[in-house]
Amino acid sequence: MGVVIPVENIDHEFLEQLIERFEQFHTEAEKISINLEKNPEKMGLVRALQFLFDGLLYETLKLNITLLSECLHEAIKILLKVLEWKFYPVPLSEFILLVIDKIMELAHDLSFEETINIRKAQQILIPVQHIVLVRHPEDFGVKIEEAISEITEEKYSCVGDEDHKICTMIFDKIDSDPEPLKEKSSEITPIEIPAPNGLAGPNVIKAANDPILQARDYIESQIFNRGVNLVVKISDAATDYSDSHSRFLLELCYATNVIAGSPIDPYALSVGVCFHDIGLAAHPLIDIKSPTLTDHELSIVRQHPLEGAKLMKEFHDNSTSIEIVCDHHERENGSGYPHGIKGNSINEAAKLVGIVDTFHELLVRNTSNTYAKNVLLGLSEINSHSGTLYDSLWVQSFNKCLSDYWLPENRRIIN
Repeated sequence: MGVVIPVENIDHEFLEQLIERFEQFHTEAEKISINLEKNPEKMGLVRALQFLFDGLLYETLKLNITLLSECLHEAIKILLKVLEWKFYPVPLSEFILLVIDKIMELAHDLSFEETINIRKAQQILIPVQHIVLVRHPEDFGVKIEEAISEITEEKYSCVGDEDHKICTMIFDKIDSDPEPLKEKSSEITPIEIPAPNGLAGPNVIKAANDPILQARDYIESQIFNRGVNLVVKISDAATDYSDSHSRFLLELCYATNVIAGSPIDPYALSVGVCFHDIGLAAHPLIDIKSPTLTDHELSIVRQHPLEGAKLMKEFHDNSTSIEIVCDHHERENGSGYPHGIKGNSINEAAKLVGIVDTFHELLVRNTSNTYAKNVLLGLSEINSHSGTLYDSLWVQSFNKCLSDYWLPENRRIIN
């Protein structure tokens, strides 16, 4: 089961050759993995495994199927982490062979049915991305075992019945033809996302004077529950960010809102952030980060706020949250999209989300820079366009949030 996307103009001869390469790769990777289990200190074998992945990624890129190549690209990041730490956890062998098997399944589907199953692809991609996010060698093995469990189950191991219901609704409701926003049909029963009951959790006392800690406590206790956590995974997978993107936005948007005096309802703000890029899931075959998008592809991508807002209206009726999804790419001078509205016509919460969204994109976009340099570039970009692209009052509150709370806390990784 799952949403199935037809793929046109497949070069079947090339695809058959690629499947043969996958099979050869599996055999070679198995030999290397067995050797590594016996000799985990031999980093030369890890490098050989990386070279095999590099070659397969190069071939897969020729198909122009983003989800296939992205799975391989993320797996290479894991091997680079192994080389950096000079630590090879034993479960990694099983994981690598499992990922190859699952990608081969997708390739076979592509060959025989000319379709790609998005849920199957994301069931590989998201666990792989979770491993990439691991920061300490001692957590490596545990996270890999969790990823193996997630990939081998029929659905995400963390997904309950309500999560699965929302996930199914997301994929079923999204279509490829953007429509203007319309009133919610009376025939549709909204899926309730629980409203907050106030702060709770271990940070509640410390959070009294620290909006970043307030944000984290609120997010964990009130937002990442039931279907919302899964929505974040789907949305962030579609944006090629991994699920750190929405969490980053949730923290800084919430904290900046507190510093500004909480003019925005925190629940509406948080739900809007969780859904802000969900419309991109409608176009999984478009690489939104590509610098060479065609005009047609760019016009489709620029419709994702409308598609996301239309989807959200089907099972959530908070107007602020919906307008965040619809307006977060609009800009003060009217140069944004999808409607090109300006100033007071833009939802206030969406203005804040647009600032933090841009800042995070600048942090992660240029991987050749140091993190510190990207922080400076991000701050420069936001402040140089204060009053033209970004609301000046929100920029002031955002600057205070970064200077007083976020930058001091992150000084270790920034320096």
